[in-house]
Amino acid sequence: MTIVDNFDLIKPLLKFETEGVFYFLQILQRKKENPNIGSNSNVISTYYIKSINHLMNVKEEIILLCELYNARAYINLNPRKNKDLCLPMIKKLISNIENKDFSQIHRVFDSVCGEYKKTVDKTWIIDLDDYPGYQFLNEFDYIEYLKNLQPIGNKVKAVIPTLNGSHLITSPFNTEEFMRDYPNFDIHKNNPTILYFKTK
Repeated sequence: MTIVDNFDLIKPLLKFETEGVFYFLQILQRKKENPNIGSNSNVISTYYIKSINHLMNVKEEIILLCELYNARAYINLNPRKNKDLCLPMIKKLISNIENKDFSQIHRVFDSVCGEYKKTVDKTWIIDLDDYPGYQFLNEFDYIEYLKNLQPIGNKVKAVIPTLNGSHLITSPFNTEEFMRDYPNFDIHKNNPTILYFKTK
């Protein structure tokens, strides 16, 4: 049994400096761990985290749901703003109506939250999974390497453990050189990182 509990690592990364800011958090049941579910993933619950206290108040509930459904909690570290989501939500709703696609109307807001890219303090994720046959350096080596990419300086905000490696949480940088030197690693510019998971 393995427990991935990143609450304490993720709390310092959440910034609530303006009104209406929240972080998009979902508990997902994945087919990889649950082969009997019909799709690749199943949304168990969604949270719109509005403060550190809010996150801590729902922590026990999140852990309970993850363990009950053999699911993972993911949080996107790029903040969302309520006012910036209104127009995209209306556009998506109109598109669904025009296409007579009413099956997911209740998920329009969540869909827009997932697609949202307009943020001032952008956060990227470098997925450092340990690939078979590929020499995996420790996180410190990658942190030092990234300092020399444009813009020069420290870019890593946190190292978040995953089941098979780690996520480097970074500020944006020039990706061309990195992808040439490390083509096996993915850079995610609007993806969530893992908050909690307990293997059975």
